[in-house]
Amino acid sequence: YESAVGLKVSVLDGTAEPYRVMVDTIGEGAVVLDQRGIVLFANPAMGRLVALNADQLVGHRLGGHMKPAADEVLSGSLPALMKGGTLDVELRRGDELVPVHLSARPIHFAGFDAAIVVATDYSALQKLTSELEQRVVDRTAELTQVNESLREANERIVEANRHKNIFLANMSHELRTPLNAIIGFSELLLTARDKPYDTATQARFLDQILQGGKHLLGLINDILDLAKVESGHMDLRPQMVAVRHLVDQVIATVEPLLLSKHLKIEISIAESLIVPADPDKLQQMILNLLSNAIKFTADGGTVTIKAVSLADAIEIAWADP
Repeated sequence: YESAVGLKVSVLDGTAEPYRVMVDTIGEGAVVLDQRGIVLFANPAMGRLVALNADQLVGHRLGGHMKPAADEVLSGSLPALMKGGTLDVELRRGDELVPVHLSARPIHFAGFDAAIVVATDYSALQKLTSELEQRVVDRTAELTQVNESLREANERIVEANRHKNIFLANMSHELRTPLNAIIGFSELLLTARDKPYDTATQARFLDQILQGGKHLLGLINDILDLAKVESGHMDLRPQMVAVRHLVDQVIATVEPLLLSKHLKIEISIAESLIVPADPDKLQQMILNLLSNAIKFTADGGTVTIKAVSLADAIEIAWADP
């Protein structure tokens, strides 16, 4: 064996000097292995892969520079490798392991079979691949977060659209009520030209038209002030309000609706019942409730309105058959 090694080195040192120079100067590690995996020749780049001089590799098994498990893999794969196969292993370089790709080509000279094995260090590629994989993971997380933000934004849009529809439905109802009162009292005045109402009745009708117009203007002002509602801020102007007086005003507003359906109103509210509240907001709430009661009460029916004082509140209730 020693003569075989010497012969091999002699061939590379002598008659094949140009090839020796070429192998020594390439950037990738190169070794010549015999059938047992013994290194017969190593170029400087191969020495750098394992942090040794190239001459220190000669005469030793290449697997001796690997972990035992990797050495076993190399031993098992050696026959195929010597025929021109490839293999990925890790070589020891001090305390670190260097991933390399072994690519072999069989040769025959000086009376024995061998193989030239090129070892390509792909640690940089592995690092780049790891970085790219991490970027993919990070990017995936970012896209997931963006998708979640878009989903939440879409839910907010859907919810806002739902509130918009509710608002339009409620506002449509609230706008029709004072408009119906204005139209109703106006029709009563216009259709009574042959037998006009007395002056007091005409004045009352005109006053109801005026009150309906003011109420309608207040609703429009509230619509124009929606920015405050959207920001969660609504100005209240509380004052002491006589509940019976406010209910009477609301009943006067919807009087044409009551007359058109021949409805009766029964009121059970003490004149002395007073509550601290915003009169416009309270009037609107009472108007909404009374309008609904009129709408769902059959012609000729009766709507009952009650208000009682509780410990720390006022309860206003409607009853319709």
